[in-house]
Amino acid sequence: MRSFPQKVMVLAAGYGKRMLPITNRIPKPLVEIKGEPIIHHIIKKILKLGIQDIIINVHHLSEEIINSLKIFGPRIKIIKEKKLLETGGGVLNAIKKKKLGTNLEPFFVINGDIFWIEKKKSSLKNLYKNWDEEKMDVLLILKDKSSFFGYKGGGDFDFLEKKKKFGEINNINFEKKYAFSGVQLLHPKIFDGYNKKKFSLKEIYFKAMHNGRLFGVTDENKWFHIGAAEDLTKLNKKIK
Repeated sequence: MRSFPQKVMVLAAGYGKRMLPITNRIPKPLVEIKGEPIIHHIIKKILKLGIQDIIINVHHLSEEIINSLKIFGPRIKIIKEKKLLETGGGVLNAIKKKKLGTNLEPFFVINGDIFWIEKKKSSLKNLYKNWDEEKMDVLLILKDKSSFFGYKGGGDFDFLEKKKKFGEINNINFEKKYAFSGVQLLHPKIFDGYNKKKFSLKEIYFKAMHNGRLFGVTDENKWFHIGAAEDLTKLNKKIK
């Protein structure tokens, strides 16, 4: 019987340029929602599931993040990036350091600047419930653009089979009804053959999509897109 993944990587190394000037002095993962840093909300959701191995990469204003996370003790493993490696490079660096993907086990990756509210069901449990290693290398949590608070983009993906809430996804010549939430489950083998240090996880998605191994699942929890300072203000007012 397969076991629930016990490793999560939280991406917290970016500059958060869209939230300038706030992020000149505060790294985006430490911006507060309901009086608590975003990344603390994320970590608490992870710890509720009994996961004890949380890897966090840092670069921009790294010491501020490191000091903030001391309250969680040794459960947090920090990787300091001397040079920003982007999302894909950051994950691959953790794999090479043997922090992730040991024994070819899948692992969660979560953007360190996202926020969602779980009423009853865990989004990570929902993600893993739909994981099938025989069919997929990447499984993304997707949110319908129309119900994604603060989202203003054109969408990222849609299902190959319309009106589905789970299945293979694509973004070529499709409507792109859904936006990527920032939470995903990856198999380490998708990184095989990558030698460059700096690259985006989007490259991984396209590789999986090309091979028919990129999948998505929708999530019914409330998700909030925090792209700019005004989104943060609206969010704090909404959930006060």
